[in-house]
Amino acid sequence: MLIYIKLAIRNVHKNFRSAWLNGAGIALAVIAVVFIISISRGIMKHIFTRNNQF
Repeated sequence: MLIYIKLAIRNVHKNFRSAWLNGAGIALAVIAVVFIISISRGIMKHIFTRNNQF
């Protein structure tokens, strides 16, 4: 198991720019998905509360 960790660390150091870009891309995608889900939940909550008031 230790050899795989050493290999992974070596590859990250060797390809630091591409690893950083991949990590940043994944992080931005996760942020976008969480934002979209929270917006849709907020809209649904607003619709339900608005309909229940009348």
